[in-house]
Amino acid sequence: MPLPSLNDAPTVFHNEQCDEHGVSFTVTDHLDVRGMNCSKAASFALAASLKLPVGGVLEAVGNKMCAKMEVPGAICSKSFLSVFHMIEQSEAEDSLWWIYIRRS
Repeated sequence: MPLPSLNDAPTVFHNEQCDEHGVSFTVTDHLDVRGMNCSKAASFALAASLKLPVGGVLEAVGNKMCAKMEVPGAICSKSFLSVFHMIEQSEAEDSLWWIYIRRS
């Protein structure tokens, strides 16, 4: 299955944001994995992250709890990628979450 087009994705949560330490960052790409379960969301997020330029930030948005756990695991498998910020709408099953990934 082809990777969803980043250009067709809805608008990012906020282009300019601050992480939990107050450090600002700019979102450069967006990936919507809502409705995707675990491994599918993780593989799409990894594939999109690998296309980031150095210093680029991917915002992945999803709503499946298992995917929220799998995406960071896939990202951390590459030493030049890191999950540096997460936002959760709530801890309820199928609530929205945002994961921010940076390529170094």
